[in-house]
Amino acid sequence: MAEYELQEKDGTKVLPLEGDCYLRPEGWKLNGVGDVKATISIFQGDSLKFRDQVNLSRGDTRRKFSKKVAELVPGIELDVPLIALDELLRHEPKRAAKTPEGEGDYSAVLPGLVDIVEQDGKPAYLFKKGDDVEITTTAVIDGKTYQPPPKESIPWLLARAGRVIDWLHTDTDAALFAALCDYHQAISDLPDGGFYHLLAAWDMHTYMLECVDYSPILCFYAVPERGKSRTGRGSIYVCYRGLTVESLRDPYIVRMANNFTATLFFDVKEIWKKAEKAGSEDILLNRFEKGAKVPRVLYPDKGAHKDTVYYSIFGPTIIATNEPVHHILETRAIQINMPEASRQFEDSPTPEGGRELKERLTAFRARHLSEKLPQLQKPARGRLGDITRPLFQIVEMVMPERRGSLMELVSKLEQERLTDKVSTLEARLLWIVAGLGNKVVNGALYISDVADTFNEGKPDRFKATPERVGRVLKSLGFEKSRGEGGKTVIRYDTEKIEKLLGAYGLRNPSVLSEHSEPSPNEAGKTNVPDEGTERSEGTEGFPGAHTPEFSAMLSLWEKIGRPLIHLRPGENCQDLEALLSAHNISPEHLGAVRAWYAQNKSRVGGG
Repeated sequence: MAEYELQEKDGTKVLPLEGDCYLRPEGWKLNGVGDVKATISIFQGDSLKFRDQVNLSRGDTRRKFSKKVAELVPGIELDVPLIALDELLRHEPKRAAKTPEGEGDYSAVLPGLVDIVEQDGKPAYLFKKGDDVEITTTAVIDGKTYQPPPKESIPWLLARAGRVIDWLHTDTDAALFAALCDYHQAISDLPDGGFYHLLAAWDMHTYMLECVDYSPILCFYAVPERGKSRTGRGSIYVCYRGLTVESLRDPYIVRMANNFTATLFFDVKEIWKKAEKAGSEDILLNRFEKGAKVPRVLYPDKGAHKDTVYYSIFGPTIIATNEPVHHILETRAIQINMPEASRQFEDSPTPEGGRELKERLTAFRARHLSEKLPQLQKPARGRLGDITRPLFQIVEMVMPERRGSLMELVSKLEQERLTDKVSTLEARLLWIVAGLGNKVVNGALYISDVADTFNEGKPDRFKATPERVGRVLKSLGFEKSRGEGGKTVIRYDTEKIEKLLGAYGLRNPSVLSEHSEPSPNEAGKTNVPDEGTERSEGTEGFPGAHTPEFSAMLSLWEKIGRPLIHLRPGENCQDLEALLSAHNISPEHLGAVRAWYAQNKSRVGGG
């Protein structure tokens, strides 16, 4: 069996097979009769093909596993590899027990731990002790001994213990915040100066996760070569246990989150498609909230309540993407649309370049580990207020004079979200409902009246059925029932409607002016909010080209000779009507068209 050997891959042991396939064992142990039992997963590339528990010492269970794999991955022969794996795992626990510092289980998450630091070239624990810190190579918690993971298992540059202690006694929070702002300004061009304060606060909040309930996902969005990766790596090199991930392999991400509480930077093209393919979308969606766990069935043969392991996956997250993220993920993120850089950046961010700030931030964590953050109200409504409050708490603690700059930025973000909301199908139907008060009978409004109003003037292929309209209204919280003649109605609750109008930005004049002119009483005609950048599930087939804003764009395009419109490098629009009629027009394309319209409308007397 000498030709087979366990190798390290993404921090776990694997047995390579032919091509790009490999076996990954986990949870192996010797039973009472000396058999090796393990949960075995087979991967082809980054794709998990099959997972089951196998008694590697028994030929019948090996053959059963091999037969199932052969059905899923043709051409893979596992008889000999499984026998070899049985022999290798018999010795693997002994090798794993030989730790560089002696006895003790590896752990990176312990009570009172500031962080794992580098001392004499090796990992060591840095614990908070009163107003000072203590460095140790082992720790005893509840009678059990622990030690830091080996250096080769820690995929980021460690802070140096001596430098952390120096900064603990000489640095100030305000000076650190200012240094972080300068650091980000030196390596990135961001669309607004307030974003440098936001990034500095975000870096600092990664060292205070015990004190917060939410961690806002940072989403850097733009076409290629706008500095998304550069900006993300700049943060990851200074934040708490920062790690860049270029694959969405579920087991590795789960381990980094659960075992290290790492800050993860997903620098992945088409991230949502790859997350769905890898089955890791639940991780992306839930990392923003404390207490979030994901289940994984690892031991199916153990039966109910024993087959599943729950992993903690809460932690700071950065995403760089050139494609719009899923709309649910977008609500949990602060999206930063990267502009074309106005400066030339000669040097790229490096771990060594961020090490001093990492050491100052580790000292910051040591100063405040046992403290609570200032209690503040949410700076915005809804989820945006939840995810940004930790950043305001950090700023209030370290440099309160920057609170105004951050508030101005978050107000802009809130306005952008309201603008997006007012473009959704839900908002358009709500606007119509608000304007149909004259058709309410005994407190009820027929859904068919709402659908008829929405469909007015639209071609048949773009009309919405009453059933579809009813589903959307139900999702908004309207109560459905049967009216006269068996037709479906909603209860016309004026108080609920007023609240929803406010939540969707339909009571905000600055938002409404961009999308529609009328008051709610006129909304029952054809004037409903612009369909703009709608990307929600219920909008298939509803053409944006029928809205007042897009009609003006089309009119201008026709008047000046139907010119080619530049959308982004290597991509142009020849047919504006077709582009605006698409139900899934991207925000980037829409932004390019709006910019073109603003630049050219003066050519025909104001457009």
